[in-house]
This record gives sequence, structure tokens and C-alpha cells, in this order.
Amino acid sequence: MLGARQFRPSRRRCAYVLWVAIGLGIVPAVGCNPNPSTSKTQATSNALSSDLPVSKVNAQGQILPAGGFIQLMGTPGDVVDEMLVEVGQRVTAGTPLVRTRSEQVQAAQLEALVQKRLAAQRQQENAMRASQRQLRAAELQLERIDAQADQLAKKEDLLQLAEQQVAATQKILTQLQAIANDSVTREFVGQIEIERQQVAVGEAELAYQQQVQNHQQAVDELEWARRSAAADKLAAADLLQATESSDTLKVIELELRTLKQQIAATRIVAPSDGIILSVGASKGEASGHRPLVEMADDSQLVCEVEVNEMDAVWVEPGQTATISSRAFLDGPLLGFVQQKFQLVGQPQLRPLDPLARTDYRAVTVVINLSPSSAARAQQWLQLQVEVEIQIDSTVSSK
Repeated sequence: MLGARQFRPSRRRCAYVLWVAIGLGIVPAVGCNPNPSTSKTQATSNALSSDLPVSKVNAQGQILPAGGFIQLMGTPGDVVDEMLVEVGQRVTAGTPLVRTRSEQVQAAQLEALVQKRLAAQRQQENAMRASQRQLRAAELQLERIDAQADQLAKKEDLLQLAEQQVAATQKILTQLQAIANDSVTREFVGQIEIERQQVAVGEAELAYQQQVQNHQQAVDELEWARRSAAADKLAAADLLQATESSDTLKVIELELRTLKQQIAATRIVAPSDGIILSVGASKGEASGHRPLVEMADDSQLVCEVEVNEMDAVWVEPGQTATISSRAFLDGPLLGFVQQKFQLVGQPQLRPLDPLARTDYRAVTVVINLSPSSAARAQQWLQLQVEVEIQIDSTVSSK
């Protein structure tokens, strides 16, 4: 318009607008971008939106142990007697890390149970030996009774002889009486001789009866002795079996095994080889909800990378990666993509560039460091790094 005054903002007004735009993070909206390469992470996403092939993916990552960090907690309320390790110390699996008050109490309980088990074992062994002696004595008694029975059986022949002796004397008496009653032979046998023979018959019968009575008494005594010995043998066998299967020692063994499991559960030892990263207590402190010791197995390190969801499609296992940081004075680290997770979520790492976008979602990618790079990165656990993943041409052309 003729005569119209052309509007030209002053330098002060432009500076003020630019300052407000930077504060609100809308520099691209007003056409001003003070840093065209604000974040390497967004460069790949821009390439994805175009038709240009993608040759690399840039993202943020973190150096971590492959097995993660190990936090060892104590029993709440237990008192620390001694810290056995210090930060930076390397330990092997099974190395005691902390000595607590409960360990001393449990050690005393364990020693008492061990002594109790030894006493119970000795008592059981003594009882078993006594039972075995009783059993053997009963067996010997039975053997002796059997021998006496054999001898008594042999004495039955003597009874037969005594019975024959009675019959013989009785026969002689009968013959003498027959002679005495015969008128022809009466003069050859006198009354005195007949009476003498009657006495002999009585004596023979008496001796026979006594032998029969003694024999029967001996048989009865042996039978009662056999029954008593058999009962003693059965009682000794039952006592021996009861002693062998006594529950007293089993109960002590169960208590001992339970206490050992409790000790193993409460002892704080290194679960694997590794390095001590932090010590969270000192002597005399009570265990709480924070770990007493934190360690990690740094023999194998990885880099967990948060890749923009728009770039994750290009990343596949086996691709090489370069890991950079100002802390690596000897140059970047090398590795390869080991795994790409399928879960998409909010990124956890804060961008190193304060002007970088944060309103995006990411996929976690695990990069396995080479042995030489892992050795260099051992002193940089949890270090935030810049990661550049090389994309194969075959993948980029898909």
C-alpha cells in the first residue's frame, strides 16, 4: 500500500520472541533451530519418514552387567557384627560377606544340636548293644535247654531198665511163691527167702517210681525254661528293633537339618563371582529394608539401549554397534545386537541433549559387548552412553 509503513521488528523484539520460543521448546515451530543436530536419536526417525535408506540407528544406552545387580538383604532387625568385604573387592561364589548376630546364636544352637545328636547316638548304640546281649543270652539259654532235653531223652533208657528190673524181681517173687506152694518143692524155698524177694520187688518199684517222677519233673522244668527263654528272646528282639527304629534320633536329625537350612538362608554370602559395588551398613547397625551389600558379576557386560519405536523396525540381532562416551579415552566400545524385546514403553534414560524430544516411546535392545570392550567397561557400570547400530543394506531396503 502506497505510503504504508513497512513493519520491521526490532532486534530486541526478535531476541525476546526467540527466548520465549526456546523456553517453550517450540523453536522449530517459529522457524528457528539453534542446533540442527539436536539429537542423533531423532535423525534416524527423520530418515525413516523419508525414502532414504537407513544405514544406522542412534540411541541412548547404559552399561550394565549381563546378570544384573545383586542386592543382598539381611534379616530385618538382625544386627551386623562385622562387614567382611569392602567396595571394589572381588569375591568368589560362596564367600561370606557379612557376619551377623543371629549367625552366632545359630552357631551355638547348631553346636548344641550336634552334641545332642552325638549323645543320642551313643545312647542308642548302648541300648542296641544291651538288647543284642539280651537276645544272645536268650538264644544261649534255648540252646542249653535243648541240650538238657537231649540228655533227658537219653535217661528214658534208664527208666526202661528200672521198669525191667521191677518186672524181673516180680517174676522171681512169683516163681518163689509157686515153688513154695508146690508140695513137692516146698522144702526148697523158705518163707524168709520169699519175704526177702518181696522186699526186693518193693525196692525196685520204689526206685522206678522215683525215677519216673524225677524224669517228669525234669521235663516240666525244661518246658517252663524253654517258654521263659523264648519269651526273653522275643522281648530282646522287640527291644532291639524298637531301639533301631527310635524316633529320638530322627527328631534330632530333622531339627539339625532345619537349623542348617535356616543358617544357609540367613547367611549373607556371594551367590556368584563378582565385585562389591556398595556396602550399606557398618558394625552395630540393624538390618533394615535397604541392601547390606550390592554386587555384580562384571565378567560379562551388556549395553541396554532404548531405541525409538520408529527405528526399532531396522534393528535385528547380530548387527554391530558402536558405543561412545567421553569417559572412554581409548575410543568407543564395540558389540553386537543380542536381543530385541517386543515390549514398547516410556524411555527411562534422560537424554544428554536438553533440547531433545522426550515424547516418544522406545524398545529395549540388548547389545553384547566384545571381550575387550567388556574389560574396558568394567569400571563404568550404569554409565549412560551414545549407541550407534549399523543397519545392513539388506535390512534397510526392506
